[in-house]
Amino acid sequence: MPRVKGKIVVNEGAKRSVIADSKSLLPAGVLGISGEFESGDVVALIDGAGILFAKGISNYSADELRKIAGMHSDKVTKILGASKKPEVVHRDNLVVLAENERNFVGGEV
Repeated sequence: MPRVKGKIVVNEGAKRSVIADSKSLLPAGVLGISGEFESGDVVALIDGAGILFAKGISNYSADELRKIAGMHSDKVTKILGASKKPEVVHRDNLVVLAENERNFVGGEV
């Protein structure tokens, strides 16, 4: 399995959408980014309490995501251009972790 390159902290609404509704992660749900990663790298999705709940492939680099974190998808095109996908992590490229794997707080992923 590819190594996790960075972490994306998401708000509770985004976490709920990813877990309960099987939705993709959108920029509006992103609270913060740590680490340096490129588009196509594996990232960890972390909630505000530091709990790892999913991993996926990012459609954005860490630098790009820092520019659009918290923004609605319609503003992404204006900032990054039309060639980018609206999802930070598409549902098809995301795995929600089992309950016993969600007990991460700090340290290595």
